[in-house]
Amino acid sequence: MTAIVALLLLLGASPPVQPPPIHGIWETACLPIGENGRHGVVTRVTLTHRRLQAVSQVYETRACDVPTFKLHFRGTLLPVQVDGGRWLLRHHVRAITLTPQAAAVVAQYNRADSPSSGCGMKGWKLGVARSVAGRRCAPIDFAPLGTLLYDAAWTDGEELRFGAFPEAWSNRSAGQRPTRPLPQSFRRVR
Repeated sequence: MTAIVALLLLLGASPPVQPPPIHGIWETACLPIGENGRHGVVTRVTLTHRRLQAVSQVYETRACDVPTFKLHFRGTLLPVQVDGGRWLLRHHVRAITLTPQAAAVVAQYNRADSPSSGCGMKGWKLGVARSVAGRRCAPIDFAPLGTLLYDAAWTDGEELRFGAFPEAWSNRSAGQRPTRPLPQSFRRVR
């Protein structure tokens, strides 16, 4: 391989560019969320040359057994840079949708006596995705479409940790880029 790269350089050609080791599909274990950790969530993230995509499946219990809603995120990933032991990420928000998967969730979101429930929207339907970009879905304030977010990621073997994603959506400048990873870790699936 070294001889091929040397020959390519002599001929003026560039050696093939390898994708950063953060590219791939990563997934969390079943993690507790919500008040007193009563619910569960599993998040799968896909990182490619130009794409950051995530699906968070939220469950009724911390055992991750009964699906209640699914959150989809799609972003455009800008070129990744290395800074010491971390990967510097920038991505544009292209879509954030929420899909209720349980009748009880639809009923809760459509409650007339709770204006903040359902991300401040009514008219939710079972199995129908709706955009929540730019909305507050307690306790998270999602970034509006088109927003450029700054993040960082750390890898340790087959483990990936982000500094903000998918918990913080207000890191809108390089100065707001996280300097430490979140405790939530993703394991490489492929």
